[in-house]
Amino acid sequence: RRELSIARGVPAEAARHLDRALALDSPEWKSEIQLTLAEALRRSGHDRPRARALAEEARAGFERARHRPGLDRATRLLGELGRDGAK
Repeated sequence: RRELSIARGVPAEAARHLDRALALDSPEWKSEIQLTLAEALRRSGHDRPRARALAEEARAGFERARHRPGLDRATRLLGELGRDGAK
């Protein structure tokens, strides 16, 4: 549902769902939830510092797990957040 909300162009709605999911503290999904929440925050234009912090935490989690697709996605988002901030 969270990714569907982002895909439909409703990132603020997705962020609300993801915040609830993150509060459940599911270790096996934590990095994925953090990264998807960071993407939703970026797309909504809200709380960029939190989006960056979440993306950095997710990247570290994916790196520890040696999860290359997640690591690549987090690295790409951090690059986008850096470029957006430079504007």
